[in-house]
Amino acid sequence: MTGNDAINTAGLSGGALPLEAKASTRMTSLTERQEAFAGVLSRARDAGKSDQQRAREAAEDFVAVAFVQPVLKQLRESDRSAAPFNQGPAEKQFRSMMDAAMAKQMVRASNFPLVERVAEQTLKTARQRGGYSTALPTNEIANQAAMSAVSSGVRSFSLGAGAVARGSR
Repeated sequence: MTGNDAINTAGLSGGALPLEAKASTRMTSLTERQEAFAGVLSRARDAGKSDQQRAREAAEDFVAVAFVQPVLKQLRESDRSAAPFNQGPAEKQFRSMMDAAMAKQMVRASNFPLVERVAEQTLKTARQRGGYSTALPTNEIANQAAMSAVSSGVRSFSLGAGAVARGSR
């Protein structure tokens, strides 16, 4: 193989497409392959789970993101510590990731009545649409179910020692 052949097989020589277009095409196909692989992995991970388990996980994720994470964010923003104890630049940059992880841990470690209600509504909605696996994506079902649960009777849920209550209508 000559030097030019090596360049041609690597896709670096001139041809019908400019170098930038070839690189872009390769990156797109690489991205598509990575997304397809991630999809296969997620299906394999969820294959052994029952509909109830998947609905519960979706409900936990929804409650963590929609209710607990904003409370944690508000608590962190109200921190007025003195200079040696206040947040540094790295902590400020990554605190949203920490809040998200902490919110998920809190919801999974506690027994939130809202999670149960959202999971029930998720299963009900999925069954009405023809089965869990053929219904809308889990997060969209969880969002719809949560709105239904909140509007139809879940009045409060516990955040550890405190409680967040919803006023009567």
